[in-house]
Amino acid sequence: MNQVIINNWAKLKIMLKHQFTQLTDDDLSSNNEQHLLARLQEKLGVTENQLQSIIYRLHAKSL
Repeated sequence: MNQVIINNWAKLKIMLKHQFTQLTDDDLSSNNEQHLLARLQEKLGVTENQLQSIIYRLHAKSL
């Protein structure tokens, strides 16, 4: 994730939980970016590229 995403993570977490109701606060919390992304990929059943697209799309909506 780039710095813009990291800086807006609080807002993006809310948007991800709204869109993907199966996500928990624990799923969206981690100090390790790679661990967080791997957990989200597994929970959502998507590839790394698909997850990045989801995150960037949500970020664009939040602007």
